[in-house]
Amino acid sequence: MPSMAKKEAMRIIAGDFRGRNLISPKGNSVRPTSDRVREAIFNILGDITDFDFLDLFAGTGAVSFEALSRGATSATLVDKNLRTAHKNAELLGVSDKVSWKNLDIARFLSSAASKTYDVIFVDPPYDIALDIHLQVLTFAEQTLVKDGVLIFEHPKKCELSEHAGTMQRSQIRLYGDTAISFYEHEDR
Repeated sequence: MPSMAKKEAMRIIAGDFRGRNLISPKGNSVRPTSDRVREAIFNILGDITDFDFLDLFAGTGAVSFEALSRGATSATLVDKNLRTAHKNAELLGVSDKVSWKNLDIARFLSSAASKTYDVIFVDPPYDIALDIHLQVLTFAEQTLVKDGVLIFEHPKKCELSEHAGTMQRSQIRLYGDTAISFYEHEDR
C-alpha cells in the first residue's frame, strides 16, 4: 500500500507573525508557495517596509501575509476563491490591511489599473503559467512603481519571455521543479 505524504503545515517565516500557522485547504486544489521558496523570495527582496503588495492567484494568501508580517503596508489579494485567505487574515488580525478582489485573474488584469504596487507576486496554476505570462507583464508595465519588482512563480520547464514592453527579467532562481523569475522596468 502506498504511503500518503502528510501535507506540511504552512507558517509565517519571519517578521511580526513569525511561526504563526496558516490554514490550508485539504486536497490538491491549491498549491501554496513552499516555505523555502517564500523565504528565498523575501531574502532577495530585502526590506519591504511600507510596500504595497499585489498577490495574483493568491490562494491561501500565505505570500501576502508573509509580506505584511515583514512590514508591507497593504496587500491586495486576487483570486476566484479567497475563502481560505479571509480566514487566514482573520487569524492573523490583518483584515484591515487587505483589499479583496474575488474574481477571475484575466478579468482583473484587463480592468483599468488605478493603483500602483511596489511588488507584484504571481503564482498561477502551472498549466496556465505560459498562457497568462504576457498579460501579466503588460499589466505590470502600467501598475508597477518605477523601482518595483514583479515576481512570477512557474514550473522550471516553462520558458517565459525575458522581455516584454518595458519589463525585463533581471534574474531567475530555481528551487527543485519551481522557478522564480524577477522582472523590473528596463529604465529603472
